[in-house]
Amino acid sequence: MSKDCGRIRDEIAGLITDGAPNREAPELRQHLDSCPACRDYLRALQQEDALLGEHFATLEADMAQRQERLWQALEHVNPTKQTHTTFVWRGIMRNQLSKIAIAATIVIAAGVGIHHFGGRLDGTSVAWAGVDEKLSQVHDYFYREREIDSSGVKMPGFEFRSEWETWWYYSSIFGHRWDKYRAKELISQYYVLLKKQQCVWIHPDEKTFSCRPEQLPETAPLDPAGQIRQILAESYVKLGRTTIDGVLVEGVEVQGQKVGSVRLDNAVSRLWVNVETELPVWLEAEGKIHNSETYARVIWDKFQWNVNLTEADFTPAIPTGFTQKDWPTDNTRTPDLAVASAQKNVMVDFRPLQELGLLGSDQTPTQPPVALTGLEEIHAARDEVMSHWPKYADLRDSLRQQELDRKLNLKSSSVEKLVQLGVLLREKYWDVGGDFSPASYRYGYLARVLLEIAHERQPNDLGIGDELAETIMSTQTMSSGPAFWDVLRELRDAQFRQVRAEVDKGRRPVWEDFARVSDLVNLYREPAERLAVIDWLTGHAQAGGWTAYGELLEWMRTAAAQPGAGLGYSIYRPTGSEYPEEFRYGGRLPSFRGPQKRAVVPSRPLQPAPVQQPNQ
Repeated sequence: MSKDCGRIRDEIAGLITDGAPNREAPELRQHLDSCPACRDYLRALQQEDALLGEHFATLEADMAQRQERLWQALEHVNPTKQTHTTFVWRGIMRNQLSKIAIAATIVIAAGVGIHHFGGRLDGTSVAWAGVDEKLSQVHDYFYREREIDSSGVKMPGFEFRSEWETWWYYSSIFGHRWDKYRAKELISQYYVLLKKQQCVWIHPDEKTFSCRPEQLPETAPLDPAGQIRQILAESYVKLGRTTIDGVLVEGVEVQGQKVGSVRLDNAVSRLWVNVETELPVWLEAEGKIHNSETYARVIWDKFQWNVNLTEADFTPAIPTGFTQKDWPTDNTRTPDLAVASAQKNVMVDFRPLQELGLLGSDQTPTQPPVALTGLEEIHAARDEVMSHWPKYADLRDSLRQQELDRKLNLKSSSVEKLVQLGVLLREKYWDVGGDFSPASYRYGYLARVLLEIAHERQPNDLGIGDELAETIMSTQTMSSGPAFWDVLRELRDAQFRQVRAEVDKGRRPVWEDFARVSDLVNLYREPAERLAVIDWLTGHAQAGGWTAYGELLEWMRTAAAQPGAGLGYSIYRPTGSEYPEEFRYGGRLPSFRGPQKRAVVPSRPLQPAPVQQPNQ
């Protein structure tokens, strides 16, 4: 390498960056002809320049647009500054290496400029302030709402879940409607008709419908546009980008914001918006339902904005044969919050059982958590667990003679003590897992033995009979076969005969009479027997204070005309237990109360309020 090579190579590098080197320059041509090293250097730089040019070609095509958007954004921030950018830009862009550096700068500016300048430089980022404006331009749309509720993991390792799906349709001209599904089965439809100022509610499961005229607001109470505005009005955290159903979206998250009709404590809400249209794609909220132990996640998705909804979409389609009934009213009494809170935390004192040696050392085995979704799945799992229990009839004698006689001396035990211990053992049964535990049956069976003995001693005590019926229903369900139906039919039939005789002699009927007698509408098989029970309940509704159950009795009358299995209806509502855990208590008779923590009350107001007589 000669002393001129360094200077020549600087000249070659400068020529490469400005364009192809002029090999006709006499000094450069003479040096290249005589210096193989500098010729190799020239060849290497030319190859590198070609490679850079190839990579830059795709970027340069979009450079002018990016440049213009950047300057527009800068001028928008400070429009008083007038700069002669075009000339400067052209001067800079004459150099190929400078082009690459400036291109990288523009790419970076485009990535951060959205948030710094409030604009959209590349057409792919959401200007959140504009989402509200986009929503205000939407007139007709529909979407799906899903609510997934969870009880959390309960002993012995089961999680109870429920899922509901509702499709909402909104029109600025015709009103709104929702179609609600459970397990993909349509269970109700609700129409709010603006032109007619009317609401229509259809219940396919009952084959009924209701209509109500009403002054209606033009905006639906669950309008998602309003919910989204609430989120964007809060201090939100940006979540960046992801893809939902093949759509590029950007998201934000807020803490503690109420979304939709479900009030959630410590809620977390997330909104995902289509980057291109700036319209919502996904909205969700999750947290504990207010004053509840149930965890809920609500999702709004499948949005279709500015669709063409017609009047036909808001015309109620009432099938032939559906019966019109009065509009349902919420006439249930809400328990005092302090009482309800105390009921949710019932602590049962099991010390008498411990002192008498009636608490075994066997524990329900632990297992990995199992999630059960919906009534059918929960009932199937429950029936599977209970099917592996030994039969009560096979254990009754040994439990009575070897367990209870030896520890309690049953012959000298009072009826009151037998009932007290029986109720405690039944609570212990629920405490260790109840109908979802492979080992809890022992406590339920012991409770049944004690209450059977008490009932044998005082067969006319209606309260003892009720506790025995409750215990039988705790350890068996309608799917248990004759062991359930035959025993309870005999017990409730005897009670009904006694109640009728006492009332005929002048005793005032009470709520407990309604509870025990209404079971027979399920337990009797013949329509004539069922209708006789309903007639008696209807005839004594005024005196007994259960006139609010008149509509239910009329429904029972229609359903009871057909012989067959049990009818599904409820006369109690829980104040200390919630769905989806409530599903586990299904498949029993209407009088079933469940564990004390469930804290049931009559589902309709009783007039006049009856005096509770649990041990009548």
